Amino acid sequence: MDPQGTQFSDALPKLQGLARYAGTHPQVCRRIEAIAEVGDRLRVLELTELAVRQAVVAAKEARLQNHRQRTPCAAPSPDAHAASRVTLG
Repeated sequence: MDPQGTQFSDALPKLQGLARYAGTHPQVCRRIEAIAEVGDRLRVLELTELAVRQAVVAAKEARLQNHRQRTPCAAPSPDAHAASRVTLG
């Protein structure tokens, strides 16, 4: 995928296409990640995770939001962890 940013109008359609590809071709790649800079941090969407793909496909805009930090002792389920990384509007 070409370098992209959320400021481009085709960012969300490309991300949604990649998410659909990840869902229909799980045997092709072990990991498929979309990376974005949010503030001074890099955020990752792991598109091989179902909850992440569902959020990407349902998104109406490619707006990334910061999330509160989890404490080290918190142990969320794998699906909760995946969905908590980034919220797409």
